[in-house]
This record gives sequence, C-alpha cells and structure tokens, in this order.
Amino acid sequence: GGEGEEAVEDPGPGHPGVHRDMAGLLLEQWLDCEKVFEEEVRLVMRGLRREGRDVINYVATCRQAFVEYLGRQDGKQKLVHAFQVEFNAVDMELRALDATKGHLHCLADDLRDALWTKCDEARDAAEQERTSVVEDTFVADHIKALASLFANLVHQETVRFQTTANVARDWYKGVAGADLEDEVPEPHNALTVFTEAVEAAPEGEVEEGSALKPTDVGMLEALKAAIADAIEKLCVTPPPPPPPP
Repeated sequence: GGEGEEAVEDPGPGHPGVHRDMAGLLLEQWLDCEKVFEEEVRLVMRGLRREGRDVINYVATCRQAFVEYLGRQDGKQKLVHAFQVEFNAVDMELRALDATKGHLHCLADDLRDALWTKCDEARDAAEQERTSVVEDTFVADHIKALASLFANLVHQETVRFQTTANVARDWYKGVAGADLEDEVPEPHNALTVFTEAVEAAPEGEVEEGSALKPTDVGMLEALKAAIADAIEKLCVTPPPPPPPP
C-alpha cells in the first residue's frame, strides 16, 4: 500500500472480532481444564477399580470362611465314640451288678457334662463370630470411600462445566465486541457441599431389613445431596449475549 495507509493488525485465524491473544488464552484455559479433568478422572477410575477388587476379594474370603465354619469339627463325636468303646468293653454279665450300673451311670453323666461343655464352647465361639461380623467396618469404610470417589467425580464434572461455560461466555462476548467481566462467577464446589452434608446429617434413616447402618445411609444421602445441588446450581439457562454491533 501507500505510505499514508495504516497497518491493520491481523487478529489471526478464527472468528472476526476475537483477537489472536484472546483466542490463545481461551484455548490455554480449555486445555488446562481438560488436562486436570483427565488426570483426576483417571485417579477416580483407578480408585473405583481398586474398590471393586477389594470387594470381590472380601466376598470370596467371607464365603470361604463361612464354608470352613460350617465344616468345623466340634469333637463331640469323639466323646460319644470313646463312651461307646468303654461301655461295650464292660462284660454283659457284669452289667447286671449294681456297682457296674453305678459306674455306667457315672460314665453317662460324664459324657453328658462333656457334651454340654462342647456345646457351650461352640455357642461362645459362634457369639464371638457374630460379634466380629456385626462390628466389621469393611462395608462402612468402602461406602465412605466410594461416596468420596463419586463426590470427587461430580466435583470434576462441575469444574469442567464451569470452565467450559466461562470460556464459551468470553468467546461469544469477544465475538459480540462486548467487554469481558472483571470478576469470574464463584465456582461451585461439589466436594464442599458433600462434606457439609455429611457433617450436617451423619446418620440417615435405615429401611427395615436393610444391611446398611445409619452412618452408611447418611454418607449416601450426602452424595445424593451433592449431586442434586450441582444439578440445581449449574443446569440453568444463562442470559443470551448482546447482539453484535
């Protein structure tokens, strides 16, 4: 061109009105968001796979322990067999004697007491086993871990959603030639909502016949509350951008 012509700054490739620097900044924000999202989701999925393996191993261990418990030897048959051997060793002619009858009655009483002792020991062992099963915290611990993993997944989805919305808003405002907002809307934190819900109601109402404990139900209800709050806060229709001049 001539000497009087002013050089026009090339905004670069893209939509007219969006400067190259602005487009690069928005692209950088989007790529950073996607990178963090992928890394966090990989961690969550790794944790879910680990939880799945732990549950499968735990169920297999419980089944094996129950089979061994059902097939355990209590020693009562040995006592009965020893009594039979000693009883049959008494000559038939001697069994009619009063002294022999008294001896055999003593053997029967001893057998009875020994069998009752074995039954009491088995009952105590069964009660201890029942107590250990009731007090086992495996289910509660893994419900807590799973709820935390899913809450983190919801959080990552909300962060990605909000970042995408901010990038799209700034892009279309750039296209429309409008001024960008100085303050970014306060991000929604699903993990904070989840933690506050757990602290507010640590125990939930257990349905009849459920194997869950009140704390387990409270953890699941807190996760449900975090998901519902994220949907309520984020699934809204924003106002349309102003038309281009």
